[in-house]
Amino acid sequence: MPGTIAMAVTGRNILVSIDLEEFEILSEFGGHALEEEFAVSRQGLEALLEVFRQLEIPVTFFATVRFLASQPGLGRSLVGLGHEIASHGYCHRHFVQEDLARSRQDLEQLAGEPVYGYRSARFQPVCPEALRAAGYRYDSSIHPILLPGRYNYLRFPRVPFRYGGLPELPVSVSPGLRYPFFWLAFKNAPFWFHWELSRYTLRKDGYLLLVFHPWEFAPLERFRMLPVYVRSPSGHALVSRLAEYLGKLKREGWFVTCWEFCQKRFG
Repeated sequence: MPGTIAMAVTGRNILVSIDLEEFEILSEFGGHALEEEFAVSRQGLEALLEVFRQLEIPVTFFATVRFLASQPGLGRSLVGLGHEIASHGYCHRHFVQEDLARSRQDLEQLAGEPVYGYRSARFQPVCPEALRAAGYRYDSSIHPILLPGRYNYLRFPRVPFRYGGLPELPVSVSPGLRYPFFWLAFKNAPFWFHWELSRYTLRKDGYLLLVFHPWEFAPLERFRMLPVYVRSPSGHALVSRLAEYLGKLKREGWFVTCWEFCQKRFG
């Protein structure tokens, strides 16, 4: 296994992460307009923020510079609400090495706060040494499953570890069969099944890192070019499911941002 791995698991910590990006998946299935990508993501974000407000949950937003810059004042507003801004790159469509430092610096200007974390678009491989050189303090670019056609991270641990000297916060998967707790599973699996495995994993690992996108929570029915498993459920139905899910989780552990977790676990 590459890198030095040190396990760091205690307590029951729930980390909600949102990849705050343009609705770029639309371009994979047909025409699109950038303005529409921004508008759909903002609509979903507004619904999410109401859920987080009602449940008093702090969240980590892995934001692209392109999206956050398109919404004046949004970065500082999210920080003011107690959320964390981390980097999801400059835009979701392409990546160059220079984007690592540039996106962190620009996001700090937009948020008015230091940016400590990074997550690559589509969980593409990223060099931990390059992240450290760019000023990041943790990474969350590993989803330890096999997703055919995308990535294979089965060799990595399911729980937080150090990789190349940098704390790595993998997206959670269950013990044993490595059932994933990412957005597609939440949308498509039976609620009771997803919930029971979530509770089991949190109790077993003391750690549950979830990932969603804001555009999922906007109404997507009109985008008929998208596969059913992407566009449905969406809008109010998905918002209601998320509120119920997070409300049940709140009785099982403590919600913290990714950076708060890193400080607690890695010092």
